[in-house]
Amino acid sequence: MNKQVSQIGVAALVLLAALIVATTYWQTWANAGLAERQDNAIRLVAQFSVKRGTIYAADHRTVLARNVAKKVNGQTLYFRRYPTGPLFSAAVGYSTQSRNQTGIEEAYNDFLTGSNSNLDTVFNTTLDKLKGTTVRGNDLVLSLRPGAQAIALRALRGKCGAVVAMDPTTGAVQVLASSPAYNPNLIEKHFNVALHQGGKCGALV
Repeated sequence: MNKQVSQIGVAALVLLAALIVATTYWQTWANAGLAERQDNAIRLVAQFSVKRGTIYAADHRTVLARNVAKKVNGQTLYFRRYPTGPLFSAAVGYSTQSRNQTGIEEAYNDFLTGSNSNLDTVFNTTLDKLKGTTVRGNDLVLSLRPGAQAIALRALRGKCGAVVAMDPTTGAVQVLASSPAYNPNLIEKHFNVALHQGGKCGALV
């Protein structure tokens, strides 16, 4: 009898140890991998629950990327729209529902979503969570100039190439255009859409 009790006790300890190891694994080492999975619905909803920061051109008025609120299963989610279409797509990139990101949207994702380690950002994000309000990201102002950008894109029409213009004093990029261009608003439906009028690829302008 005592032997059977001992065996049961050992088996229980083994099962408990296995449970602890498994829990530790999924909560630590495997956690990051799970969070990055494209099919992680919780991560997807969490990302679009944040009101991503607006991206502006150098004039502080021209909106390059903004949010559109939509109700999904009773919850307000925020999706990106790009008012200037293909004009700034080479620099701004896009952030889509499938969590694909490029350009400024990808490089400044933490800043735009309020998840960077800046003290003000941490304070504001924490305050929003405590109040139960929508977490708001940080707005971003680029050095790109709308007028010059439009001129560059027109000059590239019907060609394949790129134009880059920088302030020689500060190094700030004022123009970043490429052709063929694409409309970031169409990425979700037509990933390979390109707006171009033919022509052979040439060297960097």
